Amino acid sequence: MDYPPDYTKFYVLRDTPATRPFRGDFVNQDDWFSILRGEQMPKEMVVVKHTEGTRIPSQIIYTSPASPLLFHEKLIDKFVKEGISGWELFEVDVLGKSDEIYNGYFGLSIKGRCSSIDYASSLIVYREFPGGSFPYFQGRYFKDNYWDGSDFFMENADEFGATGFQYCSERVKRILDELKVKSIKLEKLTEFEIDVNTVKIGSPGRLPKGITFTQK
Repeated sequence: MDYPPDYTKFYVLRDTPATRPFRGDFVNQDDWFSILRGEQMPKEMVVVKHTEGTRIPSQIIYTSPASPLLFHEKLIDKFVKEGISGWELFEVDVLGKSDEIYNGYFGLSIKGRCSSIDYASSLIVYREFPGGSFPYFQGRYFKDNYWDGSDFFMENADEFGATGFQYCSERVKRILDELKVKSIKLEKLTEFEIDVNTVKIGSPGRLPKGITFTQK
């Protein structure tokens, strides 16, 4: 494991901008955020129901923000074969638009960890909008460069709580590229941008000390 880690080889797992892929939502009531973070597992058999997109699900199914992604067993088999680490599975029944059942899907809880984000290490860039020029943090870097070496990982909770950002290594990306998975977006950590105001409103304590951010 490299120290400091090579951030150009890390990716954020995000919903794809396209509206076409099969999307679903959990029918069960459960603490999906804790399940996503691998802090607990579902209490009963999990059912995910089609909400939008194509009738036929892709190899990865997006559910909702800060909730587990669903992976087809073809991908899981490849992860096992390649020694991909940092995850745990739970069984899922996927229901289509007309309640038809699609077998072979599993929810993925993420057990790997990195430290929380150090926004002082991010670049500040300005993006133009009709209302003016607004500051963004570009790049996500871990405090003390801590990463446990897992291929799937999330941030450790800090004094301000936990986040739902899901990360993966370049090894995972290579597998998704090889199997031509298009239903999820991977964005390099070094290129990822987040509005400074989003952090200011949601987690003001995480803002770097002594820096003033202004709209131009």
